[in-house]
Amino acid sequence: LRSEMGTKIMYDYLQHAKLSIRQAHKLKLIRIEGKEMKDLFGIVNDQYTTLNAERETLEKKREETMKVYQKYAAEDSRLRAEIVRLKVDNSSLHNRIGMVNIQMTKLKDQLKLMDENRIQEMKKESAENFQTLTRSRAATRTLVGEYDVLMTRYHEMQTQHHQQTQERRRRLTVLSEEAKKDEKMNVLLRIHGKLRDLLHEMNQNPEKFLPEIPKEVKGEMKVDTDGEVTPTTTSDAKTTQTKAINGVHAKVQEILEDPILLKIEKKYTPDDINPTPKDTSADTIPPPPGASVPP
Repeated sequence: LRSEMGTKIMYDYLQHAKLSIRQAHKLKLIRIEGKEMKDLFGIVNDQYTTLNAERETLEKKREETMKVYQKYAAEDSRLRAEIVRLKVDNSSLHNRIGMVNIQMTKLKDQLKLMDENRIQEMKKESAENFQTLTRSRAATRTLVGEYDVLMTRYHEMQTQHHQQTQERRRRLTVLSEEAKKDEKMNVLLRIHGKLRDLLHEMNQNPEKFLPEIPKEVKGEMKVDTDGEVTPTTTSDAKTTQTKAINGVHAKVQEILEDPILLKIEKKYTPDDINPTPKDTSADTIPPPPGASVPP
């Protein structure tokens, strides 16, 4: 009995020891697992902290994205409203284009009719202008021809006047030399001085004694000395030049027809006078520009 009880006690002890060993082994495993779980929890906690920070960042980005989305949503709504308005305007514009096309068709028909009428009027006006131009050219040729004839006549009269002036100078020179021996020498010298003054004035201001030559002959118009354009005729030009030429002759005749000079000239005839040649080129009246020099 004692041995059985001892065996049983030993058996129970062994069983309890086995159980204790198993429990200790399990506790060791639990500790190991607890340590691993603690390490794992640390890792998870770190990951959680990281994820939480990322979540906050994503929240901020989501808020910014929502703001941008709201902004673009408002812009999209405005653009959609603008598109609707443009569609309405486009429809109205198409209607207006249709009306304008109808009006353009009517205007083209009217312009075509007006162009035909205008062409006929222009043809008629062109024919009238051509006839007027033809008459004007004929009048211009006539005026130019008359002007050439008048200028030829003027040059002939100028040449004749130059020859008469040279002859009178020659005779006055002879009379002056003869008058030095005559009792009326002072009278001749006075008249001779007047002639010298006249010739000097002619040399200094020849335009005062020469007829005015028109600056431009074109059609039936002339250009005055002050630049004004006025109508003229052939008779006006002849009258102007005749007056100027007569003015020169009148002034020379006024001096040369002095009674005392005529008395002295009657004493001497051209046949009785044989004067010594004298250089009178300084008293020669220069011809006007464009005039032929007398021989």
